[in-house]
Amino acid sequence: MNRAEFLTLFQTALSAQSYAFAVQICQDWLAQLPGDLVVQRQQAQAYLAAGQHQAAWNRLQQLVMADPEDAVAQHLLAPVSYTHLTLPTIYPV
Repeated sequence: MNRAEFLTLFQTALSAQSYAFAVQICQDWLAQLPGDLVVQRQQAQAYLAAGQHQAAWNRLQQLVMADPEDAVAQHLLAPVSYTHLTLPTIYPV
């Protein structure tokens, strides 16, 4: 499968709400091309759509570390970080 076919398949999977399939095809692609940052970002988007916030956060953190100027990854990371932020308890409840 070439990149254009992969991207079409990924978008079709998201449109069909087949999030597990979208994650899986990203994993398969990344097994062959682990440095593909675009597909890593797409995998994070699929994780978000599937409600797998921890997996999305992990992938987005890796993306931001690899490319701190990736505005899309930064944009996706902000709400995930906020909703999964654990603050220390100052006063016991």
